[in-house]
Amino acid sequence: MERQVLTVGRFEIPYAVYSDGPECLFCVNGMQQTMASWRRVVRRLAAAGRYRVVLFDFPYQGRARALGNAQPQTLTEQVDVLRSVVEAIAPRQGVALIGGSWGAVVAAAYAASFPSRVTKLLLGSFQPRANGRLRTVARRGQSLIEQGRIDELAEMFISDFGHGMPGERQRALRAQFRTLQPEQLLQMYCQGSVLADAADLADLVDLSAIRAETLVVNGANDPIVDAADPALRQIPSAELCVVPDAGHFLHLERPETVEIYNQFFHRPAAVLQNIA
Repeated sequence: MERQVLTVGRFEIPYAVYSDGPECLFCVNGMQQTMASWRRVVRRLAAAGRYRVVLFDFPYQGRARALGNAQPQTLTEQVDVLRSVVEAIAPRQGVALIGGSWGAVVAAAYAASFPSRVTKLLLGSFQPRANGRLRTVARRGQSLIEQGRIDELAEMFISDFGHGMPGERQRALRAQFRTLQPEQLLQMYCQGSVLADAADLADLVDLSAIRAETLVVNGANDPIVDAADPALRQIPSAELCVVPDAGHFLHLERPETVEIYNQFFHRPAAVLQNIA
């Protein structure tokens, strides 16, 4: 394993590279998740030998550090962080991406902005349009942040879309929320505005520009993502996999989901079927 720190604008971005395979797979964190959320993925994908698996923390996550005044990042700025990490590690080759939840939004935006750079794209817990339940949760979360009721914010995350996680992950989430800094809460608040107010991700990102072989993996029991949203057809070459009995946190809830990821990243491109 290799650990380094990359300076991107006003931030220091920590990253880790596992294995020494000929291809690169970048894991893109969700909102307030860190590199630790990909442990199972690293164990499976790096061990297979094809990929170097790259983890990193966005600003206001994990060990990332602001070098100046703390200001929330826009989606465009987060895409630029991902671009900088990709260019630092794999400047002259196509790359594979896997993103979960908000990380899937960032990964999709990168793949649309730099279509020639991405060969395979896996989007977990992803839909182009926020449904009514997600908008309600986002607005309620913003209200709790405004009122400083952070313990209740953690309980809202767990009860509304994290109840399928094992008990130790729920306890870790509560502990994490108790240590959130004001700039981290502000980042969550601003991302909540995008979720609550944007009518469609297509208003921000041209999903039709994605050229990568794409798999969308959604949980059948996810309360804030419509597993088979017809808007997924906006991605030209995309396939949908719905995982039974899984909620929003996919492989954290059902570890066997990692095998779906593994099969996608190792199968021939010709197997792909578009979303019907």
